Amino acid sequence: AKVEPLAASRLRMTEPRSRVFLRDGRVMSMSAKNGLVAVPKRALESGTLEGEVEIRLFKPVGGRTVDVLRDEPSLVVTAEQAQFDAIAGEVRCDKAVRIETDAGSFAGQGLTLVLDAEGEGVERLLVDRALEPIRIDRAARAVAEKRRDRRGANDPEPSAAPAPATAAASDAAQASRPVAAEPAPAAAFYRLVLNGG
Repeated sequence: AKVEPLAASRLRMTEPRSRVFLRDGRVMSMSAKNGLVAVPKRALESGTLEGEVEIRLFKPVGGRTVDVLRDEPSLVVTAEQAQFDAIAGEVRCDKAVRIETDAGSFAGQGLTLVLDAEGEGVERLLVDRALEPIRIDRAARAVAEKRRDRRGANDPEPSAAPAPATAAASDAAQASRPVAAEPAPAAAFYRLVLNGG
């Protein structure tokens, strides 16, 4: 990173990189093409990152310390611009963002990411507006598995004999007629808020 000192304890940076080590072992890294940061008392306090901004959150796996060069991040936020405040533990992206997690991905606008006061993880991740459908992979698989498990518990054994047929021919003909599809519900708009670690 190239650093240019400015007045009022500020620095202009080219290709800035930063890592925040959280108490629970997680590591948040931030990088961009350019940055303008405040460094009173020689500590990174706040600033603006611009151009290919990438925020990555890593979780320790199996009690092992995070290695940001080798481990896969559990959360990746990409944007063209972001502001951060290390004192408040907040990162904001007012423009378009893309968020990728191990559970899914989506694109939105207006991101606020807040770290909890204890430094133990992400307290809140808020996206003001979705720009495309939210894809949740892991949750969809878990819901489908729960439904299969519930059905399996309520359904008779596959080896059980079917009940004898007693319906009249007219009933069978009526049952085989196509049923008109219900109209699709009106479009719903969502605001995504993720709380907790």
